[in-house]
Amino acid sequence: MVEIPHEYLIEGVKKAVRDVHKMMNDARLKYGNRYNKKNDYEMFDRRFGYNDPEKLWAEFELIWQKKSNQPAALRKVITAIGLSARDYALHKYAMEQKKTNKVKAEEK
Repeated sequence: MVEIPHEYLIEGVKKAVRDVHKMMNDARLKYGNRYNKKNDYEMFDRRFGYNDPEKLWAEFELIWQKKSNQPAALRKVITAIGLSARDYALHKYAMEQKKTNKVKAEEK
């Protein structure tokens, strides 16, 4: 099992939140008055918020442990953000390890 640095995960949460905001803004522009303001992402923004990446990651971990008290609609959004953050962190960690291994190979 790989131990991913917590900082990478938090960076991933921040990036995922930026991506979600961009997706929401693009959808608002595309659909105009037809945009559904009661979708899961908008509901999440009103009820939970995107402001605290640590809180988001902690809630994501609660969801994986099946201990979250959030409604299903919010859990879906938190899960999507958490999985995106995890993928970002794994990719960053893998690239860092690849770079480190390449430097070690060149030293030999």
